[in-house]
Parts: sequence; C-alpha cells; structure tokens
Amino acid sequence: MARSKTSPPADALRRRAEDILKERRKLKLEGVVGDLECVVVNVEPGSLDEVTAWLLCATGYDLALSFEDRRGQTCVLALDGSADLLVRCRQADNPFLGLDGPLSRRRPNTRLETYVFGVTDLERFVRTQRRRGVEFLLDETARHDSFLFNQTRPSQKEKRAELLHKLLPGMAEDVVILPHFYTDYGYNCVIGAGSYLNHGAYLMDCAKITIGQHCFIGPGCGMYTAIHPILPQERNSGMELCKPITLGDNVWLGGDVTILPGVTIGSNTVIGAGSVVVKDIPSGVVAVGNPCKVVRSITEEDSIYFHKD
Repeated sequence: MARSKTSPPADALRRRAEDILKERRKLKLEGVVGDLECVVVNVEPGSLDEVTAWLLCATGYDLALSFEDRRGQTCVLALDGSADLLVRCRQADNPFLGLDGPLSRRRPNTRLETYVFGVTDLERFVRTQRRRGVEFLLDETARHDSFLFNQTRPSQKEKRAELLHKLLPGMAEDVVILPHFYTDYGYNCVIGAGSYLNHGAYLMDCAKITIGQHCFIGPGCGMYTAIHPILPQERNSGMELCKPITLGDNVWLGGDVTILPGVTIGSNTVIGAGSVVVKDIPSGVVAVGNPCKVVRSITEEDSIYFHKD
C-alpha cells in the first residue's frame, strides 16, 4: 500500500508541537527543554496491529522493533530525524480508556498519551514547573545511570550503549540489556560476551555478580546478594551481610527467576520460570521449583531437532 504524502496524524502532531513551543517561550524554558524525543500512542486491546499498520501507511515511519513486558505490548516506529512513535497497548489499569483526542476521531480506541522531550537543564526545568504547581513522582532529581538508561528511546542505540558501559564497566561486548534494568552499583557486575538480559532484570550487586558468556536472563529475573539479619533488633540496626552470585556460561534463566545470596549455577544449565534458587545448581541440568531442585540432566535428546511439535 502506498504511503500518503499528507498525513492528518502528522498535521495534528505538528500543530500540537507549535503550541508547546509557544508555551515553552512563555515560561522562559527555551533552551532548557530540547527536541521532541518520543510520542506515545495509546491503543486498546486488540487494536495494536491495526493501528500500527495504519500509522505506517499514514506517516512514512518504519517499524523499528516490537516487544512485550508486564505492562503491555509496544511497537516502535522510527524515522530518521524525527521523534519515535511508540504504539502502546496496556494489559490492564489503562487510565486512558474512554478519553478522546486528535487520533480518536479517525481511529477509534486510539489516543495520544504522552509527548516526551529532552531536557538540557533538569534542575531548572523542575524548579520552573514546581512554581507552576506541577507535582513530580520523585522529590529529588534522579540521576542514576540505570534511571537514565531506562528513559532512553528504543532507537537511541548508541546512547544506550554509552550509558550501559558507564554503568557496567565489567560488561563485555555484544551484550544486550533491555529496559527497564536496575542495579545498585553496577561496578560489582561482570557480564560475559553474548549474554542477553530481558526486561525488568534487577542485579542487587552489594557483592559481586558474575554472569558468564552467552547467558539468557528471562524477564523479571532478580539476583540478590544482600542478607538481612533474621533477628528484628539486628535487622533494624542496619546490619547487613552479602554473598556473591555466579552464573557459568550458557545459563538460561526463565522468566521471574529469583537467585538468592551465595548461589553458583554451573554452565549449560536451565532454570525453569518462577524458580527460587537458594542453593548451588550443578552444570548441565534442568532445575525448577521453589526451592529450586535438579529435575534431570541435559542430553543430546534435548536438541530442538528431536521435537516433533
């Protein structure tokens, strides 16, 4: 299908952007707030594919990537020199249901949710907005590198790589980490080449966390090195211990796996989704459960070529 030269959605965005620029000059925020980085389009369940296809035809954008996390599904549309379009379908608790907007009149169940702009002077921006009565989710400006990484656009690959290497100096090349990603320090993490960390990973690196080469870390996985005292009076005093966590090469953790302090998982092992690993797991096995236990060894019959279905 040929793409149209004129775009009603793009015209609506352009008019809205002009209004925002006028408001920015009025508030003396010119030079503080940067370019439009991203536009989030909210769609209702069942409409994601249809709306994405319509926007691709109507705007001249290309589909850059798509992903799914706990909150919903997202398609990222990109065009060189322009802000990204994120078409977002929330799974639940969608506060935008029933709201109309410029897109709603042309495409039912679709609305503009958020405009995301870059900021060159965050403190000045926050002060100005607070004088206007704007409330923020955080009392203080968040500047942790993991926070900055989580705010990048999906198409900002170079920026993401720069932030990750700053946050994780022990990260090898060819590592993929998807936001949101969290770590306490970063410098206590060692991640081997070719490893992949899916959305929502949390590395509590009070002690060293070592992830080998070519490891697959499923969404929502947590590795916790901190140990709080069992006795409440000791716990309330702030006492704390920590023990390292080690994953060998070619380890696959299913979604929502929890690894507790001091655990070592051997190379070539698979941990089933939702498992809680409280003790060491040897190499070359499948283990699952809470607490996680070895189910069987991995053999050549586990090859995907043996699967008929």
